[in-house]
Amino acid sequence: MGLFSKLFNNKSTVVKGRGYNSFDDEYDVYSKWLDSSPKFEDFFPKEDEQLIKRYSDKYKTDEGYKLREIFLLVWWGRIKKGRQLNVAKPKYFIYDYNINVDKVTNKFISDKILVVNEDNIVKLTEAGRDIYNKYLELWNMHRNGANLDSEFIGWNEIDYIVKQNNQKIKSIKKQILYLEAGINHNKSFPLPKTSRFFTDYTESINNDTQYVEEMKKEIIRLTEQNESLM
Repeated sequence: MGLFSKLFNNKSTVVKGRGYNSFDDEYDVYSKWLDSSPKFEDFFPKEDEQLIKRYSDKYKTDEGYKLREIFLLVWWGRIKKGRQLNVAKPKYFIYDYNINVDKVTNKFISDKILVVNEDNIVKLTEAGRDIYNKYLELWNMHRNGANLDSEFIGWNEIDYIVKQNNQKIKSIKKQILYLEAGINHNKSFPLPKTSRFFTDYTESINNDTQYVEEMKKEIIRLTEQNESLM
């Protein structure tokens, strides 16, 4: 079975209206089809990637630490009985916040906002507890995937979720346009209507459209909840 035939779920290496005498002919047609298909980056420009970055280091704290470093302090302080110094640290400190956990933790100990007792348990000092209380919302910001620096001032969890849902709706609508463009592009080739491109794309569009409607309802609910708290 040829590559083109496998791709489009055909049992024959001959697509109606066009015959292919060799693997090279078939692959050439597939390559041209692929090159002319809609490009994902045209629908999701690189600027959108900034929406998922978790920090920028632009916010200047009174304490002189970066917000992402203080978030580590908040993590240490979330358990009242303390954590073992050698406990496994969450990987998001490395991958999302680019933090050398041991180095920053030692800095906090040196600055006397963390202390390690005789049982090797790390706890907040009184000074550390003050900082912890001041920046406690960093945990909710992290939990919601917010950029710590850009969202810290005036943080409101419900407002942020609503904003994110609106952004998701915009992104999903872009995805729907991308899928629709893919379907229209595929129609220029003599593919069977049962081709997985048509069926999978159509199913994705239907699912995405339903998800958008659900998020719109959630936005209305959250907005009403926020207004009731004011």
